[in-house]
Amino acid sequence: MSEKTIGVGTDKYEGHTPAPWKNEGGDIYAANGEHIADTVLNMVIPQEEAHANTQLIADAPLLLEEVKRLREELEGREAYIKRLSEQLARATKWAYKQVLHNDSAMMDFDDYVWGEEK
Repeated sequence: MSEKTIGVGTDKYEGHTPAPWKNEGGDIYAANGEHIADTVLNMVIPQEEAHANTQLIADAPLLLEEVKRLREELEGREAYIKRLSEQLARATKWAYKQVLHNDSAMMDFDDYVWGEEK
């Protein structure tokens, strides 16, 4: 699965300072105490919103980890769905061959597989 199919690519974030990051009054610090970034608490927007924005920045590495985990999970589920689709196609082909020369069974098969659920 390409990253384009799900949104933002994550390769550009490789090498970032590892989590956790801490927000201390608009300054962002790494777990080892290294100062990572300053944010400016904009006075044009409400202070609560500015603090939330700063916290979002501080949580970025955790959010990135979650995006990567979810992508892996999605890839696994897509592979599973692909296998199920292939198995269903084989089973349908086999069942079709079993009823091929029996008109009544063939009609039942078509109704059951392609018609409305009963």
